[in-house]
Amino acid sequence: MERITVNRFSFRRKGSHKKKDEAKENAFDFSKMTHLSQEEAQQIDEELFTEYAFSVDQLMELAGYSCAVAIAKTFPLEKMTRDSGAILVCCGPGNNGGDGMVAARHLKLFGYKPSIFYPKRPNKPLFQSLVKQCEGMDMPFLSFLPSEASLISDSYNLVVDALFGFSFKGPPRSDFASVLETLKNVEVPIASIDVPSGWDVEKGCEDVYSV
Repeated sequence: MERITVNRFSFRRKGSHKKKDEAKENAFDFSKMTHLSQEEAQQIDEELFTEYAFSVDQLMELAGYSCAVAIAKTFPLEKMTRDSGAILVCCGPGNNGGDGMVAARHLKLFGYKPSIFYPKRPNKPLFQSLVKQCEGMDMPFLSFLPSEASLISDSYNLVVDALFGFSFKGPPRSDFASVLETLKNVEVPIASIDVPSGWDVEKGCEDVYSV
């Protein structure tokens, strides 16, 4: 297994030695990369909200678009083999899930074919609007996530993990724990927004229920 991190986004690859060699050739230069701690990320958000008067939907649009661009650069559409760019976007109940839906919208415009798994939808106008936008672009919403990871691997080229972001703490609820357990076993790459879901931002993977 190999995990590649680009900007705010974490990419995991699985596969043969040949694929790993190709990944090394195309690997991001980590010496040129900077990281934000959880506290720094929260401070930046607070500064954008207060001093610069950004709204949640503005920041969500910027985050989702930048995520879509990073994914498109790392996983080019022309190199995808399953169903002409089919990808699965798994969205959680918070702002990370909103970022995922924005990313799905832009990836659709880039030519990908996103399907969205969004099991817990907040009753807020912002998130309802995001759902309506994706539905209006003919993106299917899955009513359930297959429990067999092989079914996901056989159907999609990539999974976008937009379940939990940098502010998430503690073990996930049982319904999301089963989702994380399934995603942990897929054989296609996973692109995580902020951090892999279930990971501690500062310490990394500490929980059995993590992507």
